[in-house]
Amino acid sequence: MTVQIELPDNFSVDAFLSFHRRDNAIVSEQITERTLQKAIMLNAKPVVLTFMFGNKTVQVSAKVAGSGPLVNKGALENESIEQLAIHMLGLRQSSGEFEHKFSDHPQVGELIQRQRGLRVPQTATPFEALSWAIIGQQISVAAAVSIRRRMIISAGQSLTGEALSHAYPDANDLLLLGHDGLRASGFSQNKAATMIRVCEGVVEYDFLPAHVSSQTEMQRVVDKLVAIKGIGPWTVSYALLRGYAWLDGSLHGDVAVRRNLQPFLSLDEPPSAKDTEKWLNQFSPWRALIAAHLWQSQSLSGF
Repeated sequence: MTVQIELPDNFSVDAFLSFHRRDNAIVSEQITERTLQKAIMLNAKPVVLTFMFGNKTVQVSAKVAGSGPLVNKGALENESIEQLAIHMLGLRQSSGEFEHKFSDHPQVGELIQRQRGLRVPQTATPFEALSWAIIGQQISVAAAVSIRRRMIISAGQSLTGEALSHAYPDANDLLLLGHDGLRASGFSQNKAATMIRVCEGVVEYDFLPAHVSSQTEMQRVVDKLVAIKGIGPWTVSYALLRGYAWLDGSLHGDVAVRRNLQPFLSLDEPPSAKDTEKWLNQFSPWRALIAAHLWQSQSLSGF
């Protein structure tokens, strides 16, 4: 099952592939030249997605791992594949409107112009974004990648006949792995407990819908997340940015955002979280998008 999608002239294939190139080990993702393969769980089935980039188009295919092309088996249909691909590519994001408004900004206008067309690559599911955000709390990207890899190998469904070895686990998979399994994968005591609480909420109460269509629905997701012990503002903003393309989360607590903002403000040291929050507010409703521009300025889009 394959669809072809036209790409905007300013679409950055490199930025998209960079995000999915976080782990050089071939576990649930593999990048070769201009192609991404990614294995995920969809409707309890291990599905391999393949993005093959041409000059102005991308061909996206999906199949159940270990089988032929995915047909109407309840996991995905052609239209669903196209919608998932458009989401992951960030093609619905309002980057053009943002650029029109802020390309002359006195501090970061030149950066925005230089990175024109920047979109925030998306995870395949909101759960993947949230689980990655929990893993990445207050540790380096390299450490987070290592823990993520061990978690995927321990909890993800093993694949046969594929270049990829495991599908990225869903909430049910992590509940089966359990607290001790997460600890063995490198999670701290608190992060393991938080992840279990999140997985229980996803399975029992479905509080991470696949899509949200209004600010009211988004606020419901936010309210449920912040009520979970171990989930703070950074985790919520990052998860909603990568999982739902919510571009207005304030990532003022992000160390890389503050460090990369320092030269644009001509400061001797990175601004405080409070000062960064105040500075980001001028870009609402694109506060997370300007944070992504700051990440990209130092090639940190992999986080």
